[in-house]
Amino acid sequence: MESTPQPDGPPQFRRIYICFDGYKKGFKEGCRPLIGLDGAFLKGYYGGILLSAVGQDSNNHIWVIAYAVVDVENKENWTWFLDLLHNDLGNHVQYGWNFISDMQK
Repeated sequence: MESTPQPDGPPQFRRIYICFDGYKKGFKEGCRPLIGLDGAFLKGYYGGILLSAVGQDSNNHIWVIAYAVVDVENKENWTWFLDLLHNDLGNHVQYGWNFISDMQK
């Protein structure tokens, strides 16, 4: 989790990344090397953007890999999210990962 210090109050939330170990292991062991990326607005009291990375298992079910909540959807936050995702998944696939984003409709 990252926050921004405020001179006259408590720190302000900036972003958080979540990738549970079970999600990671399950994806590596039983899913295709395809990762879908998407961002969605959070319309609650605090707002923000939900960034997500999902895979597809052998039964064609969606498998959550990781997600993050960020203050704004921009290149910096997507780069941060993908760097952390790469650190978690590594390069164990022989031919690499395939990505598809919501911009490829």
